[in-house]
Amino acid sequence: MNAVKRHPLVVFFVLAFALPWLVWGTSIAQANGLISFHIPQPLAFWIGLTLAAYVSAALTGGLPAVKDLLSRIVRWRVAPIWYVVALTLTALISLAAILIYVVLGGTYQATPSLSVRELLPAFLFQVFFFLLTEETAWRGFALPR
Repeated sequence: MNAVKRHPLVVFFVLAFALPWLVWGTSIAQANGLISFHIPQPLAFWIGLTLAAYVSAALTGGLPAVKDLLSRIVRWRVAPIWYVVALTLTALISLAAILIYVVLGGTYQATPSLSVRELLPAFLFQVFFFLLTEETAWRGFALPR
């Protein structure tokens, strides 16, 4: 256990890479008829990284490390307006890229499964879900170490 506490990044990276391979392994096993269940890959990857961060924090620093990792999610480092600017700018850059593509002769087909009215909520869900999962792992756990 001492080696685990001395090397938190090693623990994190082993878990961060092992968990996605576990998901891929279940997909391969299902495709070959070895198992009957399926783990949704994108969801499992996002949650897998976050799980790796929390398990690594618990193993290497106990409950205080887990609480610290959780507190990083709600720690405001800049004024709230800058978060609004960042989200708005991200959406505007995406729209500008689509517009440039269409102006240059490309054809754009919106996501067929989403109506125009559903695009903004889907965008916000993806941004926040990504920030609360993958970024918690990489920037919340790995980067400070």
